[in-house]
Amino acid sequence: MFMVFGVLPLAASAATVVPVTKCVTAATRASRAGYQVRLEKDITPYLQNAKAASAIKKYRDNLDIAWEAMEEPYCGFGSYGPKSAIHSYSKNVERERGTFVAAVKSLSKGAVVAATATSTPVVPPVAPVVVKKIERVVPVVVAPKVSIPSGLRRGMRSEGVKALQKYLASHYKVSADDLVTGYFGPTTEKYLVKFQIEKEIITNASTSGAGLFGPKTARVLNGN
Repeated sequence: MFMVFGVLPLAASAATVVPVTKCVTAATRASRAGYQVRLEKDITPYLQNAKAASAIKKYRDNLDIAWEAMEEPYCGFGSYGPKSAIHSYSKNVERERGTFVAAVKSLSKGAVVAATATSTPVVPPVAPVVVKKIERVVPVVVAPKVSIPSGLRRGMRSEGVKALQKYLASHYKVSADDLVTGYFGPTTEKYLVKFQIEKEIITNASTSGAGLFGPKTARVLNGN
């Protein structure tokens, strides 16, 4: 009886050894399945577009290649370890998706429709133009509201005083050169008192507040 040492049974030698790495886990398998579902969703609108075929094939192939690296010893990334490999796998998938989206961005979704022949449009006869006499409309000019700050009084010099003077000059048809100086003097006070009496803010020049551009006068003048 002879014994042969070192020879494996035929069935054992023919068995295929499936590589097992630290990167192939339940979590990464689930991640891969999710990426595959997203791929199918991405490419579905372009399946009937011949111009998208190359981009679709590249998208599929590169996702498969990225996963194959995860099944290699050391996850296909040498001594960097599984954590780095899983991170790189996710980055590779996202990069390939971005490349696909950019490639089909200018393509129409669905089947490519052949261009139809254009026919010469039929131009209907032009009806005679009847010119109607248009009445002239005179636009109504609405004076813009002004916004002059209150608290102005005799002796002050400011842009607010100048704005008040411009209003009074326009209101009483007074030359702006004589009134608009930016300084609140007796002439400005005189026209302001006139305005206050006109608007019944005061009864006469001796009434309290006469010549003072206070809140009540400001509301009336500013149109509020």
